Amino acid sequence: MSFQRLLIACFALFLSACAVSPEGPVWPYPEAPGDDSWGRQPAPPAPGQDSPSDGDQPATSSDEDAAVSHHPTVLALVSQAEEERAAGDLERASGTLERAIRIVSDDPLPWLRLAEIRFEQGNMVQSENLARRSISFAAPGPLTRQAWLLIADIKRLQGDDSAARQAEDKARGG
Repeated sequence: MSFQRLLIACFALFLSACAVSPEGPVWPYPEAPGDDSWGRQPAPPAPGQDSPSDGDQPATSSDEDAAVSHHPTVLALVSQAEEERAAGDLERASGTLERAIRIVSDDPLPWLRLAEIRFEQGNMVQSENLARRSISFAAPGPLTRQAWLLIADIKRLQGDDSAARQAEDKARGG
């Protein structure tokens, strides 16, 4: 009988150890990437507009408005994709960005970065579609301007100068 009690006590201890969950995140989330080493640089603010201050902003990517923040995992994956792209591995960078999109599908940053990769790969139709998807999720600001400028480049390469000018006007806020 004592062996049976010992076995039950050990089993109860084993189960209780499995039931304890740690407080806080299981792993530390990475910091936001400090600079955007690829893609277009944001345009300077329009005359009369103040540029956002950096002192009291949430963790954001450097190419977006201060009011928008990204999920930390998405930021980490975008940073990883930047490294893969810099190493010349566009397919792996694409896969990494697609993973970020699966995690948070309404974040405009991975959509735009994937559009830029498709542009580099020569897939203009998909690049334009991805840039437009990014615009649909983005608030007006530098990220939206980058997407419209990418669309302008695509339209110009396709020989549609009128559509390119329209996209540039939209990039300027018009």
